[in-house]
Amino acid sequence: MPNYLTIESSYINALASHIVQDIASAAVLADYDRVDVPVQSVYVDENNNVVAKIMIGEHVNGTITQIYLFDQLGNVLASKDVSISRSDPTTGLLYVCRISLFQVVNNDTDTGAYDAL
Repeated sequence: MPNYLTIESSYINALASHIVQDIASAAVLADYDRVDVPVQSVYVDENNNVVAKIMIGEHVNGTITQIYLFDQLGNVLASKDVSISRSDPTTGLLYVCRISLFQVVNNDTDTGAYDAL
């Protein structure tokens, strides 16, 4: 394996804290329509994952295919493909998003895959 520098865990933790401060809003794609949804809370958990809890309200109907988190400038910070069916919902849905930060290197298979350090 080539000689790689390892990022200090304190720096990765600082990046996680920065992401927490930068998450400003969220949206879902439901039946091809973007629906803004509120961010309930954002924090770094005990495993140094960034956790964002969003509330998908009862007004969101149909099939949700994407979840988006946006930064302070309105740029997509993170997204996830999902498949959540909601027909005639009467209550909201709390969705927990997790972002895990870790260093990777190209693996030896030459397929574009990565291995965590």
